Formats: sequence, C-alpha cells, structure tokens
Amino acid sequence: MHVIDLRATAGAPIAEFGSIGASAAHLASGGGDAHVYVVQIGAGGVIGPHDAGFDQLFVPVSGEGWAAGDDGVRHSIGVGQAALITRGERHEKGSETGLIALMVQVEHLPALGVQRSTSRT
Repeated sequence: MHVIDLRATAGAPIAEFGSIGASAAHLASGGGDAHVYVVQIGAGGVIGPHDAGFDQLFVPVSGEGWAAGDDGVRHSIGVGQAALITRGERHEKGSETGLIALMVQVEHLPALGVQRSTSRT
C-alpha cells in the first residue's frame, strides 16, 4: 500500500490545446490502455478544446472548476462530482480559483447509473 500526496505530486506543464496554467502527472497505467493522472489547473487556468483519445473520468479532489463538452457549455464541477467524457468528444476544462483532479482514461468506460447535472458556471 502506498499513500500519494497529490498536492505534492509535481506534474509536467500541459502545453497542448492552448492550455494555460495546467499540469499533469501520470500516476499509473493498467492493462488494456488505462491511465491515471493527477491534473492541476491553477487559478484562471484552462486545458483548451481537444478531442478525447480515451473515455475519461475527471474527478476533482480539491477546489472547483468547470468542464465543457461538444456544445461548449461550461458546467461547474467540484469535490463530490465527476465529469464523464466519451472518446472522441471535443471538450475543455478550467478553473477560476484552482483545481486538483484525478483523471482516469480508459479505452472503454461505460457509465452505469450516471446522474447528469444541469449546473452551469
């Protein structure tokens, strides 16, 4: 068993997609193309629009921010919530105040019992 301090995990800056003030640290990979990252988005930061290469679960563990899908509508997201993004979906993420999130990428991640939120920023 290992305890990982996500706040102290140094990530590499995300330079793609016109991103600003965001970094990611690759935490783990599993069999069958599964990856886990800790993503840090600073105040005013954004990971710009891009197509998802995998199904993705974006789970804030600290702070709050937003996620937008194909329609570009920003939905508020914070601790206790998650954004599910399907492979190929154009999306972006950001935060006005700062956010740390786990990002789980899996080739196929079916959503069971998902309740969709209608909150927007």
